[in-house]
Amino acid sequence: MRKYDVVIVGAGHNGLMAGAYLAKAGVKVCVIESRNKVGGGVFTDEITAPGFKHDICSTWHGLIYPNPVIQNDELGLLSKFGLKYITPDTFAGVNFDDGSYITQYRDLDRTCESIAQFSQHDAEAYRKFHDWSFKLLDMLLMGMYNPTPTFGQTMAMMDSSPEGRILIRALLSSAWDIAEDWFESDKMRIVMTRFSAEQMINPFTKGTGLHLFLFIPLQHKYGSGFPVGGSGMLSEALAKCFESFGGTIKLSSSVKAFKIYGGKATGVILDGGDEIEASKAVLSTLNIKQVFPGMVSGSKLPDDFVQNVKTLKHSGFSALNQHLALKEAPVWKNGFKSHWLAYHNSDPYEFQHAFQSIDNGIPRNDVFSLFVATQLDPTRAPEGMHTMYLYSFAPYALRNGGPEKWDEIEKEVADDILGQVQNLATNMGSDNILGRAIHSPLFYERHNATMLNGDICQIGTYNMQMSGNRPFSGWHNYRTPIDKLYMIGASTHPGPGVFGGARAGIQIVMEDLGIDFGKVIR
Repeated sequence: MRKYDVVIVGAGHNGLMAGAYLAKAGVKVCVIESRNKVGGGVFTDEITAPGFKHDICSTWHGLIYPNPVIQNDELGLLSKFGLKYITPDTFAGVNFDDGSYITQYRDLDRTCESIAQFSQHDAEAYRKFHDWSFKLLDMLLMGMYNPTPTFGQTMAMMDSSPEGRILIRALLSSAWDIAEDWFESDKMRIVMTRFSAEQMINPFTKGTGLHLFLFIPLQHKYGSGFPVGGSGMLSEALAKCFESFGGTIKLSSSVKAFKIYGGKATGVILDGGDEIEASKAVLSTLNIKQVFPGMVSGSKLPDDFVQNVKTLKHSGFSALNQHLALKEAPVWKNGFKSHWLAYHNSDPYEFQHAFQSIDNGIPRNDVFSLFVATQLDPTRAPEGMHTMYLYSFAPYALRNGGPEKWDEIEKEVADDILGQVQNLATNMGSDNILGRAIHSPLFYERHNATMLNGDICQIGTYNMQMSGNRPFSGWHNYRTPIDKLYMIGASTHPGPGVFGGARAGIQIVMEDLGIDFGKVIR
């Protein structure tokens, strides 16, 4: 039986980051991973053709880029362990079915110029929106990378100032509501609302509005970070960092259960029956619905805790992703130049109807975005060639046939989406496509067991499950009803995506272990 101070379940970027901070503090840590490679949802692999590197799930690092782990290089990922980021001048563009588009640049003036082609009013409104939300950015970010107060405390703080009360209104509004409040043109309203949909919730749903007040100033201040070599380079740098401080990574080892003795977590039990002991703490990055109650059998849990876990809501929709190996980069008929293209109808009714259809289990071919990473980072493909990340919102459970139906129709749906892309470009015929992989919502559940119901967020990012309510009210501080067992993954604050959210959770763990986090990051 192997013994450590701390055992961490899951070698995604959160598990590795938590392990690296602890190992840097001198704690003896083992990270256990069921797959044969680290990374979890932050993973890059050659899945279409040799030499073409594709991000299997997460590709955009705009949320971790402002994190002190990157900005202050707290773990030496940039200075010592080979992590490099590219921050392009252009973030993305929303292209419409009539051939027009709006481009978002890191430069505010250039973005406003792009908006002005549709509305001078909206160009000025965008600048005002940016300037106002920019004042709140540091406050909002500070809450993302550190432990969060209770939801009630957050509301009380926000209610104490006029700016805070505007945020409360945004918190209770839909993204479309906020866009209507600020902008006059339908296209600009669609542009703003489109970005909020990345929460994997219908952006016409009440409670999705606050995201815009973070996203817009964030892009202009920090830009979007893309790791050289692929998204998985973050995970690999974290693994190198962790091991340099003496940490142990155990791959191809599935955890069957958490070992509980005397009401305390004392280790884990692997599928084969082997046990790994932890004398000080056990940390889990798994989906909270996986852990409780199934993996802590025999433990006494509060009835309300079990019921709250059972009733946690999944995201409104999932994703269908296509990875393409290309001979050459796409050439767009409308002259669009950015490496990131989002596509939508220009009619607000059709835009809203698309999300309603997905909510009702019906796939759409007109709610997609694509990223040609090799236009920024040529190392991801053989010389002169390119990769494409073609991503579409999609229902997990299909209206006719449920999730299992994806095995029958994923290619048909994917072909329909690809056909839309081919209509937009001059050179996206079959002769330009060297390889292709299709990943349906059902794939994500099978590929990563934490993504129950194909939910790439683990659990939905609704207000009732975010900030001091994540995973639910009363249990937002990473501790669980079982002593020495902590949750630090996407099921906890600040939530899913490449956030580096473990920086927040590990502060609570270190507090309980008597470790000064401030000294560790100096």
